[in-house]
Amino acid sequence: MTSINGGVLDGVRRIGAAVRSLSITGGISGAPLGVRLFGANASGAPKTGTWKAGDMVPDRTGVIWICTAGGTPGTWTSAAALALPLTGGTMSGAIAMGANKVTGLANGSGAQDAAAFGQINALLATTGASGFALQNGTPNVLTWTAPNDGNMHRVLVMAVLHCTSTETGGAVSLTFTLPDGTSGSKAIFAANNTTGAIGVPTSQNGPAFMLIEANTTIALVQTSALTGGAAVVFAEFWGS
Repeated sequence: MTSINGGVLDGVRRIGAAVRSLSITGGISGAPLGVRLFGANASGAPKTGTWKAGDMVPDRTGVIWICTAGGTPGTWTSAAALALPLTGGTMSGAIAMGANKVTGLANGSGAQDAAAFGQINALLATTGASGFALQNGTPNVLTWTAPNDGNMHRVLVMAVLHCTSTETGGAVSLTFTLPDGTSGSKAIFAANNTTGAIGVPTSQNGPAFMLIEANTTIALVQTSALTGGAAVVFAEFWGS
């Protein structure tokens, strides 16, 4: 290449005459350094010659080398080292996603693996901080329907009952469908709690863990009418 537009590129940068290199020796205001592009090196960074910081040399394996400190032969780094490769590679610092998503992530299996969203327990349903006041009837306290995706879904049932006036009735159960299609029910809170009682699930001393079939509903259900007294249930379903 001997000249472009008489040696002037876009009216600012001058192109030096060369056969295997392109030299941009001028620059706009604020960018005083020139850039030199050279023909392909055999493999790896140049090992001979005198170079300037900013010189760029591709090698015949497809790697572009950038001179970061001028000299003979100077200090070089590959452009690939400045970017994360599509396959393999190890980060040396944090990655800021700038409010963008990471998509197509496989399910994690090791302690240090990232977890896909579908593996993480998310809040599925809640009574909220006001809770659900038990009624003179048998309403649903809280429900959630699993997606119709053919997978089984896990649900963590967290619930507590506060009796503010001695109850007559007011039992609460959990209804569900197992992954094999079997319907089930578990007692969660017994009836007839006394004033000031704070109840936790009767089936175990803590939350209930369930696996349910796709496209089925898990529900906390009041199974006996509250004909006397008062009680509030606070509950959440977590899972995926």
